[in-house]
Amino acid sequence: MNYPTSVLVANRGEIAARIFRTARELGVRSIAVYADPDRGATWTKLADEAYSLPGTTAAQTYLNAEAILALAHTAEAAAVHPGYGFLSEEPDFADAIQAAGMIWLGPSAEAIRALGNKSAARALAEQLGVGVIPGTTQPVRTQAELIEFGEDAGFPILLKNPAGGGGRGILELADAAAVGTLWRDHGLDPDAQIPPTHPLRQYFAEKRLVGARHLETQCLRDQHGNFWLASTRDCSVQRRNQKLIEEAPAPALTAETEATLAEWSEALFTAVNYQGAGTCEFLIDADNRPYFLEVNPRLQVEHTVTEEVTGTDLVALQLAIAGGGDLTQLAPLADTPRGHSLQMRITSEDPARQLLPTAGTLTEIEWPKGPGIRIDAALAPNEEIPVAFDSMIAKIIVTAPTREQLIARARRALGELRIGGVPSCAPLYEQVLNSPEFTDPEGGKVHTRWLEEQHLVRLESQTVATAPVPPSTGSGGTGGAHPEWAAEFEIELDGQRRRLRLPQELLTQLGNGSTERAAPAQLRRRPRREGVAAATTNSNQVMSPMQATVVRVAVTEGDHVSAGELVIVVEAMKMEQPLAAPVNGTVTTITVGVGDSVSPYQLLVTINPDTEKDPS
Repeated sequence: MNYPTSVLVANRGEIAARIFRTARELGVRSIAVYADPDRGATWTKLADEAYSLPGTTAAQTYLNAEAILALAHTAEAAAVHPGYGFLSEEPDFADAIQAAGMIWLGPSAEAIRALGNKSAARALAEQLGVGVIPGTTQPVRTQAELIEFGEDAGFPILLKNPAGGGGRGILELADAAAVGTLWRDHGLDPDAQIPPTHPLRQYFAEKRLVGARHLETQCLRDQHGNFWLASTRDCSVQRRNQKLIEEAPAPALTAETEATLAEWSEALFTAVNYQGAGTCEFLIDADNRPYFLEVNPRLQVEHTVTEEVTGTDLVALQLAIAGGGDLTQLAPLADTPRGHSLQMRITSEDPARQLLPTAGTLTEIEWPKGPGIRIDAALAPNEEIPVAFDSMIAKIIVTAPTREQLIARARRALGELRIGGVPSCAPLYEQVLNSPEFTDPEGGKVHTRWLEEQHLVRLESQTVATAPVPPSTGSGGTGGAHPEWAAEFEIELDGQRRRLRLPQELLTQLGNGSTERAAPAQLRRRPRREGVAAATTNSNQVMSPMQATVVRVAVTEGDHVSAGELVIVVEAMKMEQPLAAPVNGTVTTITVGVGDSVSPYQLLVTINPDTEKDPS
């Protein structure tokens, strides 16, 4: 096979490690680049060579196309693999790599421009006769235009950034009043067009499909025009449009719908002469009608479950296609998926605080083992999860012959998982794997808002951030999936192992206890504390719920705000957190500006509350 002789991975973490491992098996020289916070990280040691990418932020490092290109020249890389995120969907970067005489391990820049932009992909889909969600063909320019669309299509609607990814850049609007609030929060004139330089200028609108499932097709196409739909996947377990659990093949998918998705996917790939691996994403509404959502012109985080049910290595296929390989000789194109596979993204996000991302040091990691369990990880004990990048610790992939066996195996895997030092989302997944909707034998009972509605406290449109309770002395373990229990422990009583649960009230009377010792995921609980949405009636301060960067300040000193009105937006680990006014009043102090780094519980804004009128 004619593989590239060397590959530089313009990425970090578990996906970089994943690519390095395949490169090693194929005899391809692998090259890592690493930011300052990633110096010495386990994943960098899996590459044959590693080069420093100076800087501490994504913009300075993994989004710095010029610096990465220079290192690719220095390392004499034959090819560049972008992984996912960062520069993977930047057509100019793809052009620059190819112009430098290197192989771009992804679709062409022209294909990325046609499919990577949501508006462009939507327009192409319509031209090809692919069913699309009701929406606007052009960016929304005025408040009246958006309200008219909502009234015609039916609220709720979504306002979407055509260049957004990973669930970012999507604004949900429940009704016409919400549109007015959006215009106010962004300082827009309700009677004028959105200014050319405003961030919302390019946003388009779509109807939100209530109760829809999120399905996708893993596709590959080679230089000879051969197309392969490797498997379907169900990615409906989401939070804020970010996938958490993915499954292959998609359960409860009729043969007719699957054939439609396959036809649409091949039409999209053929239309742009797509070469490489990519994913077509769809929504299936409550009446089982499919609609095109978008194309991700790259490898996906959840590619692993497709590999498990097809017995293929998608990274190896990417390298082979780049070398001119023929898919009909490389992959079992006619085979159907074997068994069932499920991926759980293990992130340092706290279920007790609305999956708030948390940076910190991993004090202990013990992965589950046994048949049908695969771990894609890139961190070791005593390594840092940096605040500048995402919160991914690892991916646990579980595979079994039947879906019933799959769920049982996934439960076992979570029971064996141990993570110390930071919270994790693992306790939340235990709830999912024991819920009747997810475990339904036929499947297909979970929609994209199910997790938020059933297993997380419902989020308001803006998080009311008042003075969060500072963390207690307990710092280990994961966030609690059952916040009414402050702590859980394993004990041995009369030679038998038992589970001991302690409620918050008892711990309070005892002086509070600490659960610093690492324990199994389902037993670890942090001391209970209120989430940022829990406002106190007399609070007049907006504080950062986490270590973060300020990305937007929506008010100025002297402005009058209403309770729930957007005040400031902070971002950490690729997740934006909008913070709102806790009370009606006047903004008296703003202590930060855009670009500032803030610490957990740092005061950001002070509001002088309105005085209540004497009812007499």
